[in-house]
Parts: sequence; C-alpha cells; structure tokens
Amino acid sequence: MVLFVSLRAHRRSALLARTALAGVVLSVGLTSCAEQHTAGRPVGPVTAPSASAIDLATHSGTWPRTEQEIEGALSALERRCLRANGFDYPVVRPAPFTDPENEAAAVGLTERRAHGYGFGTQPTAPPSDAFYDRLAAREKRRFTAVLFGPDDKRRTVGRFRMGTVSVPTRGCTAQSRLTLFGDVATWARITYTAEDIDERLARAATADPQYTAVLRRWSACMKSRGYSFASPTEAEAAAKAVHGPAGAPGKTPAKEIHIAVADGTCAQASHLPRSELRARRRLVTTLPPNDRRLLEHLTKRRSMALGRARSLGLIRESTSQP
Repeated sequence: MVLFVSLRAHRRSALLARTALAGVVLSVGLTSCAEQHTAGRPVGPVTAPSASAIDLATHSGTWPRTEQEIEGALSALERRCLRANGFDYPVVRPAPFTDPENEAAAVGLTERRAHGYGFGTQPTAPPSDAFYDRLAAREKRRFTAVLFGPDDKRRTVGRFRMGTVSVPTRGCTAQSRLTLFGDVATWARITYTAEDIDERLARAATADPQYTAVLRRWSACMKSRGYSFASPTEAEAAAKAVHGPAGAPGKTPAKEIHIAVADGTCAQASHLPRSELRARRRLVTTLPPNDRRLLEHLTKRRSMALGRARSLGLIRESTSQP
C-alpha cells in the first residue's frame, strides 16, 4: 500500500492517546463485520458531499481548527464537573492538530533532522498526569470513578477499524458529551467513522493517476539522493529496520535521520502531501451512497455540537487562563 504515512501514523497515535484519555475502551471481536456502523443509519436522498463533510472525511480544511475547539470545550466541561466534585483539575488545552494543507508542518523537516521518523521518541506526559500522580491512592480511585463512572455503566457504540468501541454513560466525561452532542455515543461515532472513511480514501488514493504521477517524481528525487524506494512507506520501513526494535529511546541512528530527511525533502519538492490530500478529497464523491448519507448526518451532528460549545462560551473558556 502506497501512502504518505508519516502524518497519518502521527494522527492515529494521537487518536489512540486521546482515546485512552477519553475513557474509550477498544476491544476486538465483540461484533461481526455485518454489524459494523449499522446502528441508526440515516435514510433519505444522497446529494453531492458538502464542504464540511469532505473536511470531516479527510481531516482537512476546517477540521483541524474545529476539532481543537470541540476538544477544548469537552475539556472545559469535564474540568467544571471535576471541580464540582472536589478536584482542582488544571486547565488542559488540547494539543493542536497538524493542518495537512500546510506541507511544511505536515512534513516536519526540523523534527526529522533531530529525531528521524520518531521511532525512539517518548511522548510528553500531559500536565494532567502530574495532577493525578499527586493524588493519594484512595483519591485516585475516586477521581477515576468521578471522571468515567462505574465500569459496568458503559455503552457499546459499534465496531470500527480500531476495534469495538464502548464509552462511559456516567461520570464527567459522559456528562460533557451529553451536553455537547446530545448523547454519549455520537462523539465516538463521528470520530471513528471519519477515521475509517479516511483510511479507505487513503487506500483508494493509491490508484489516483494524479497522485501516482507525483509519487513517481518523489521516487526519482529519492533516487537522486541514493535511495531506490517506490513510496514513503518503503522509506519508513527501511528506516525502521535501521533503528531496530532495541533502539534506545531518544537516540536516533544517523541513517534513519538521513532517510527521513531525504523523504521529507522530496515530499515537499514534489508536493506529495498536497497531492495525496487532494486525491482523498476528490474521492469522497465516490463513496457508496450509504456512507455519504451517514457522513452528512454525522457532519450535521458535529456542527450542532460546535454550535452548542460556542453558545455556552466553552471555546473561549477552553483557551483562557484558569
């Protein structure tokens, strides 16, 4: 599979981290493939995808900004709830999402020069971890119960590519989603359905003639730098083999850095990230009617949640000092 994988892998890692922080449980094999995404499918005519639906399906356009606003609003609601339960929880500002239309930011040459592909880079612990670590053992248990509710009070949302998703129905996390989205499961459906669709669009983009022409230019650029790779996937795999499974955290082999920098330099020179994104955005129109209908429905629900966050002043609160 030929993909511009570095940015996508980074976003998936961020999604998994956010999943853990949001109390989402991912498990495998609890539902059949036939049950995937079938609950509550909307019906009605199918029209051309709206700009907002394309943005959601490809995590581009307005999505990075509005997603940060939604996460900030949810965080502000959780903080209010936790403080009402006696926990002086700090303001947690959501990490910004990389704008895929900003090629320099998407490629990240500065980071590549320092850490290659980041195989040995350890994630930075959020400030909220320090707050939790200071709690006594009994208070840690109470904090978890207040935030996520009892373990037996969960709702299965559906099966997605990452696994079967279940979410809390009690606790501060559930209350914050109920406030913005109207129920506890809509946030998860929006998040994981969009992720699944984007993965499918990325696979389909590998056959897009405009993208494959740019990919050939990227490959020629890499060859001029001494590497015979057909895709960034191959380049990253080669760098990972150099790094090895026992690579020391924080210590990046010079060869990995060389491959990563060459990959990023050629990606920028050939505009590979831009071409891949444009292919995915074009391909939204080729999704099956049921998927396009569902995508529009989820886009509208997300827009309503964003409107609620703004009307409640939560977006301003999430970016202000405590």
